[in-house]
Amino acid sequence: MPGGPISFRRIVDNLLLNAAQGDGATHAHNLLVKVALEDGRYHLQLLDDGPGFSPEMLTAKRQRFNSKPRGSGLGLLTVDALVRAAGGVLVLANRQEGGARVDVFLPLPGPSAQPSQDASA
Repeated sequence: MPGGPISFRRIVDNLLLNAAQGDGATHAHNLLVKVALEDGRYHLQLLDDGPGFSPEMLTAKRQRFNSKPRGSGLGLLTVDALVRAAGGVLVLANRQEGGARVDVFLPLPGPSAQPSQDASA
């Protein structure tokens, strides 16, 4: 993915921080992270028991997502930008039992992502 492991780490760090901080008043106590290969792409899923997303955040057109009174709104915006730059998709939802669900789908690296072999070696 563009940015490689650094970008991936930033995606994960921002999502974990969001769950830990919640909406500024309530935060997640439990977080489940799943990673799988599905349909030829990576699927990273985070499920928490925090306050979930506001209806405005779920319908926003990927503007600044500000869920905290003192937040900058840049955490999920950064995640969304990094995921889209990699050709992936970010999906935000609320869980029926309460809390947030975040799904990140990233394409598997193609042949161009592999180091080139020097035929003269």
